Amino acid sequence: MSNASISRIMVFGRRFHFQRVSTVATLLFPNSEIEVWSDENLGGSSVQWWGKWFYNSLDNLESEQHQNLISELSESAIEEIIQRCRYLRVCSKHQARQLAIAGYIAWSQILQEFHYSILLLLPIDSFVLDTLQRAAESLNIPAIYPINTLFPGYIRFTTRGELLGHLPNIEQKALDSVVEKLQKVDFKPDYLMGVNTPVLETILRRTLIDLLKPPAYWMYRNLRNDQFSFSFCPWRVLRQTMVATPKRMKASITLEKKSQNKFPSDFALIPLQFYPENANDYCIPELEMCNHHKVVLEITKVISEDMPVVIKEHPAGIGRRCERFINDLLKIKNVYIAPMLYPIGALINQSSMVIGYGSSSMLQALVLEKPVLFAGTPFYSSAQRPVLKTIQDQAQIRKAVSTALEMGAAPYDTVHKLIKNYFHSTAPANILGSYAPLGERLSSTSQTISITPKTSLLLNDALDSLRKAR
Repeated sequence: MSNASISRIMVFGRRFHFQRVSTVATLLFPNSEIEVWSDENLGGSSVQWWGKWFYNSLDNLESEQHQNLISELSESAIEEIIQRCRYLRVCSKHQARQLAIAGYIAWSQILQEFHYSILLLLPIDSFVLDTLQRAAESLNIPAIYPINTLFPGYIRFTTRGELLGHLPNIEQKALDSVVEKLQKVDFKPDYLMGVNTPVLETILRRTLIDLLKPPAYWMYRNLRNDQFSFSFCPWRVLRQTMVATPKRMKASITLEKKSQNKFPSDFALIPLQFYPENANDYCIPELEMCNHHKVVLEITKVISEDMPVVIKEHPAGIGRRCERFINDLLKIKNVYIAPMLYPIGALINQSSMVIGYGSSSMLQALVLEKPVLFAGTPFYSSAQRPVLKTIQDQAQIRKAVSTALEMGAAPYDTVHKLIKNYFHSTAPANILGSYAPLGERLSSTSQTISITPKTSLLLNDALDSLRKAR
């Protein structure tokens, strides 16, 4: 099916990106009618706000019409929506359930009213987009989103993290270049925001910036009449995210002070994720493994009894990590903290094994021929290495660690095949731009939107695979 045959495209965007997502959709779907939607009431007349439908649904959940739509959602689906959303996780059970159901009803009504052929989304990170995708699935409307990759200048398409689409021909030089970079201990993905200033300066800057958020968010919710906004959430929700506060500033400084450049021999390395984030909340199939902080603490408590554990903070996490998590982590014996600016590749190279999610660090660990244990199934496959799917049983954690060490590094051919398969599901393009949060990397590079014929080919193949799956 060609892009030109698609008539109406819904594009979901958020502030600062309304024009960008509209332009991207126009390039990907020429000759189609593009309409931009958002859950933020900031786009004026050019952007449709979902609030009209959402708040009407929330006020009329008991109506017969809504009851018919509610019947489409199983209790297990509602529970999963709640558990995968950091907003709903901190609401009361009753309120969380109501918000999840109202979101599903609102999107179902919108999709049926406007007759869209396809949805182009931002990466899913909330119940707003989770319910949108579920409503689209129930109506057999393809919903897909672009995402950056660790291959510089390449993007891929997905629905919930999985690899979608496959290009038969790839640029071998580009693939070889990435494999070569992964073999270097100083490798850093081009989209990863590093810290190029002293750690203390970074922590202070982030704290000052984030202190402005609670009052600004309160103003938005009241001036825009959007009390259940996910983007501009109240403090009880905001504090569950990676937001800097004076207490977190103090905890992060303590963490950095306890760091060291020399580590025991035979240690297990656990690189921390920027959490909550899309990779954890939606791209991990195992619901139990989504709570990154809980997973890290449980694994660390168990394996630190048998071997030293080195923890490495994520560059985007310093100053924003939950102080309770940091304090609990520092109470565990036989745990060592790596300096924030310590090269992750060098740590991997020194370690006896690496434990983590399906991140670039874990992929680098495979390339550097280290035993690995995945926390949850990675989107790029596990290279036949162990995958921990539960943290309820300490014996299972110990067994998984033991198995990973006994199996050793994955064979080179297996790892190379994994990376090649990943690369086949990518295409040259710049769609999303660089990560540029408020006050950080304001002069981000590579902001010009560009797609290639291969981008369209990959998109079409991804859409075809979605249609065949249904």
